[in-house]
Amino acid sequence: MKKIFLILVIPLLMGAGCNIVKQEQLPSNTNNQAQPEDAIEESIDGEQNNFGCLSELGYSYDELVKACIKPGLNKEKKQVAKLAVEYLTADEDIYGLMVVEVIPARCPGCWHVDLSDAKGRQFELSVTNGVVKDVSYDYFGDLVDVSGGEASGTARAYFNGQEYILVADFNNLPDPESGYFYEGWVVRKQPLSVISTGSAKSRKLESTYQNTFISNQDLTDHDFYVLTIEPDDGDPAPAAHILEGTMIK
Repeated sequence: MKKIFLILVIPLLMGAGCNIVKQEQLPSNTNNQAQPEDAIEESIDGEQNNFGCLSELGYSYDELVKACIKPGLNKEKKQVAKLAVEYLTADEDIYGLMVVEVIPARCPGCWHVDLSDAKGRQFELSVTNGVVKDVSYDYFGDLVDVSGGEASGTARAYFNGQEYILVADFNNLPDPESGYFYEGWVVRKQPLSVISTGSAKSRKLESTYQNTFISNQDLTDHDFYVLTIEPDDGDPAPAAHILEGTMIK
């Protein structure tokens, strides 16, 4: 599926010298992996078929990927997922992998792959022209609930010389009311610049939300992360803050 980035330059809404850039979140595909029948761990609620797939969520086993996937992964993404699964399952302690996302990066032949295993562990890999590597984030920060709620989260980012990748995860975040959605932002305070990292997506398997963002710009100087709750009214300016935190190298 073709991924489209939409960048909107927003008027100065946060004070003199403030640049706010709105960028549409990359769509994500949620996938899942099979595991040996005698080694299935029911770490995730839901009905599993004979391969350990969560069939009630539409997952089925794919012989090429050796994983449980949802409909919609094209041949190219399946090949990328297969490489990631083979890389991780070389370690005999890792089994029951679920391919959560296969996201095309901005450089040709570049991908970001997010996986979980039967023990609930998460793995993030980069695949560049068939070469698989573990993702190492240069910047990391804890997120604090500033709305009076009990949510929490983490934000992490890195720039590999070609692309900036940010992943923010949120816990205890209530589902937004009808007509509202969560949106992420990275902020550079001096000179002030605010860039949207798109809407946070629900991860049904883990009952959490995640915000994933990729740019061909080095945005590591935007080290302050904000999650807001937004009314679906077309206004591009940030609304009420929910979580905030600084990413430190």
